[in-house]
Amino acid sequence: MGKSKTLVAVLLSSLLFSAACATKKFVQAEVGTARSEITSDVAKKNEEQDAKIQEQAGQVAELSNLNRQVSGRVDTLTQRTQQVEQKADQAQQVGTEARTTAQQALSTAQDVSRKFENRANYQQVESQELLFKFNSAKLSAEATAALDSVAAKLGRDKMLLLELQGYTDAVGDDQYNLRLSDARVNSVIRYLVETGKVELHRIYTLGLGEANPVGDNKTRQGRDQNRRVTVRILGLAG
Repeated sequence: MGKSKTLVAVLLSSLLFSAACATKKFVQAEVGTARSEITSDVAKKNEEQDAKIQEQAGQVAELSNLNRQVSGRVDTLTQRTQQVEQKADQAQQVGTEARTTAQQALSTAQDVSRKFENRANYQQVESQELLFKFNSAKLSAEATAALDSVAAKLGRDKMLLLELQGYTDAVGDDQYNLRLSDARVNSVIRYLVETGKVELHRIYTLGLGEANPVGDNKTRQGRDQNRRVTVRILGLAG
């Protein structure tokens, strides 16, 4: 009887041990399965998170590139705007200077115009005779030196005017001598305007041919004196 109880106890212990082992293995298996699933889920979520991070990083890079492009265009537009503004300022300055010059020229022209209208009030300030060689309208060295002095005086006083009268000797026909006297006057005008910078509107001219001789056309010396341009500097009386 005692042996039977002992045997039963041993069997029960074996059964309990076996059940405990089986339960432990089952638990371990379940835990392993759960752990594997959790690890798989975590890995999947990590992959998804990495993909989102990469996608966001790409978007950030694209936005950054777009921002650089926009900034470059803004800088280009700003530079062009500055260039346009600079050119506009330069044009405005040129326009202002042109208007000032035009106003000054208009004022001078108006002054001269008033003097012309009142030319009866002008009187001779100075007179010179420029002599020419026979059948020639070429200025001599003495003539250009005299004209330099005249141009300097007109440059200092803008109110002075000039009167030029061209003459010839009595050799040749009247029409030829009139053309020659005009040619001599034109030589004087050209020199005064081009070299002396005298304004053309300040000069009166007239070619008179062989009229008004100052010397005897029957003599060589008299004819030399008659081949001339008379330069009269005129100023306002008083």
